[in-house]
Amino acid sequence: TKPSRRPGESDSRMATISPVVSFQEHEAPIRAIAVTPFDEVITGSDDHTARQWDLYGRCVKTFSGHNGPVTAVCCNDSHLYTGSEDTRAIKWSLAPSDAVHEEVWQGALEFSGHEGAISSICCMGDAGLCTGSLDGSVRIWDMDSAEEVASVPHSCAVAAIAVQEYYLFTACSNGSAKMWDAASGDLLKSFDPDTRGGASSLLNLCVRGTILYTASEDNTVRKWDVESGACLRTVPAVGSALCVADNCVFTGSGANGDSVKVWSSGGGSYAVFRGHAGPVTSICATDAVLYTAGQDGNAHAYVVPPAPKIGYLEKKGGGTSLFGRRSWQKRYFTLREGKLCYFKDEPSKKERNPEPLGTVLLHDCGKIRFEKELDKKLAICLVTKDREFMIRAANKSDYAEWRQVLQAHVSYVNKAAKRHLVDPAKEARREIRVVAQEEFSELDLNGDGKLSQKEIETAVVANQGAAGSHQVAAGLLNEIFSLPS
Repeated sequence: TKPSRRPGESDSRMATISPVVSFQEHEAPIRAIAVTPFDEVITGSDDHTARQWDLYGRCVKTFSGHNGPVTAVCCNDSHLYTGSEDTRAIKWSLAPSDAVHEEVWQGALEFSGHEGAISSICCMGDAGLCTGSLDGSVRIWDMDSAEEVASVPHSCAVAAIAVQEYYLFTACSNGSAKMWDAASGDLLKSFDPDTRGGASSLLNLCVRGTILYTASEDNTVRKWDVESGACLRTVPAVGSALCVADNCVFTGSGANGDSVKVWSSGGGSYAVFRGHAGPVTSICATDAVLYTAGQDGNAHAYVVPPAPKIGYLEKKGGGTSLFGRRSWQKRYFTLREGKLCYFKDEPSKKERNPEPLGTVLLHDCGKIRFEKELDKKLAICLVTKDREFMIRAANKSDYAEWRQVLQAHVSYVNKAAKRHLVDPAKEARREIRVVAQEEFSELDLNGDGKLSQKEIETAVVANQGAAGSHQVAAGLLNEIFSLPS
């Protein structure tokens, strides 16, 4: 399959996105990046350390137990797992949300058994850890005991691994990707590109649902159907940077891989993320944020713009009809990066920068009103301090699509304007959990992780003495056991 580009789409039309937060304390290239369930950033570096960062760009913990570059990182709710060129993986406790920076030199557990550098690491459910190595093996470990429970041998170096449900996917240096039954170790399927021009080593892979993506040394990313094994599409890319989020895929880009492109589910690339002074080595993404790591020793976070939206809508004009009412006029609309532009007709693809008849910046919108509030079918009203801009879709399907994408673009411009990624509501919930856990630890007198009747009675008596009321103690316990998720 030949690399493809969206018709009429060129680099000059793509949005350029700059970082909103940077993470800049490593002393050598960063090789790996991940995000905790609480949206904190983890990086692994050639300086032999991994670091945990908050979303203001502050390092809250340094993990310094490896004897070689940290090449792979992953995490769950409470622990970080690192893989290194020293052939070991190490389990660490993550810092709490309110931590002041500390450095630790010894992890909670070590996973030893590989004979070559660990290239990739990922969690398998709540109890398993999976590591891939340049020694040509993938090993599965018990997360709590560090005992090896299974091994999947390969005939060549393993560059990357991914786990989805009970399936293991591996990227191999011979250019092939493979799908395994993680429980039995049986090979289920191989994904082999057309090698008439010679096989190129795979650098990375990721999987989402029934779609597998692979990044190769031949400067391409391939999209595979997991069920049939067929290659669905090939797009140009540079380097090993590759990840997938809802409705979009991120790939390496630029002359030397120093940037990242985002591709929409429809197939076209629509934005490029710049900020590194050298090749991007690792990326990961949530639904709204892209995180990148580079050979320049820096990591960055970017707010991801929603995919552009184009099409015809009716716009309520300023003129009047014969009956004295403002008229509706059919116009061609484009929505990119929170900027809604309209034209009399669809611009010719030969026009690089066509001049719109008008523009509405969603950042200036104090409110968006929809059909129920307006009591007008299929209508949307964008309210700015200067005007009310009314548009109308042709049918329910178009209305639903435009409503969804307008809300997504408003969310994007608001996040980008804040210049940080902290969600106040999520931060407040996390602080409540931290306080509640501290209170629970104080009440759990025997340290068994449960509150006995005696421990509850002790807490009630203590709070009754302090506050003179059983209700106060009951309220305390209810707060601990009824926390928002």
